[in-house]
Amino acid sequence: NFNTPIVAVGDGIVKDVRDVEVVSGISVRNLFQWNSILLQLDDDDDDNKKKEEESDDGTTNNDNNNNNKKGASLFVEYVHIQTNSAQVKINDRVKAGQIIAYSGSIGFSPEPHLHFAAYQSMEDDASTVRVRFGCCCSKDEGNKNGEGLKLSSFLPQAGYWYNEHGVCSL
Repeated sequence: NFNTPIVAVGDGIVKDVRDVEVVSGISVRNLFQWNSILLQLDDDDDDNKKKEEESDDGTTNNDNNNNNKKGASLFVEYVHIQTNSAQVKINDRVKAGQIIAYSGSIGFSPEPHLHFAAYQSMEDDASTVRVRFGCCCSKDEGNKNGEGLKLSSFLPQAGYWYNEHGVCSL
């Protein structure tokens, strides 16, 4: 949907903001004409580093659920945002959950959606990083008080639609 709030996935610094494009639709003219926000997420603090469990390939599984190389910055990009909807500027500090823009359909895009990607650097040829997303699925049946939500996570795959509960059907 248009104008759905887009929030920062973690604390960090705004590295790039593009929100002046107005074209939309599936046309070769619209390639590379998107609006986007790029964030550099903060490295884990000392408390989070204690919680990390390093795997054999040098990646970490931490509270942020990313597979980023230990000690490396993680950059996340939000693409197809609504024209003039950015709520942040380059070099602004953001907090996890802060609204940074609103969804749109700008660029090579048939309908409103958010294209989210994570990278190991800001370079044009930077490798992408797989990122697990957390969601609230249902009431936790094991909770004696019947309160609270059962937390889950998922690894998104191309071609599927997602909402705050994970994969959804159209």
